[in-house]
Amino acid sequence: MHSMVSEATRQLRIDDAFANADADSDGRLCRGDVKVAWIELFGYKPCRRELDLIMHCWPTDEFVTLDTFRRLASARMSRLDADGQLRHAFAALDSGGRNFLRAEDLRRAVGLLAPRLAAGGFAVDRAFAEVDADADAESPIGLRVRH
Repeated sequence: MHSMVSEATRQLRIDDAFANADADSDGRLCRGDVKVAWIELFGYKPCRRELDLIMHCWPTDEFVTLDTFRRLASARMSRLDADGQLRHAFAALDSGGRNFLRAEDLRRAVGLLAPRLAAGGFAVDRAFAEVDADADAESPIGLRVRH
């Protein structure tokens, strides 16, 4: 899903965060350095449990190398990117800005993207019914956006 440029940009950001946090310039990060790099990349300080998981991915459990940090940070960024794409798609369907979807939102989107599928309406209504717990086409779809 990502272009070569965005992947290169991602790696550059990770490498820069690593270099900025590598206080000793020895090519490895201690626990405190990992916190600094994580804050630079993601804007939050990792909790103890998350930091333990990061540190235990390296055999010594004391230091993290650039390669290990790249792998871990890249995986975290991928998860964030996927969440962001889902939020963006959800917002595009949520025409009323209500933070939930209605059957009419789904019908409108399918009508624009797949008019032949929307022509009968049965497939759209059936798909919505799968996620509509109370069977009310005007009720929320059950997917809510977290901010």
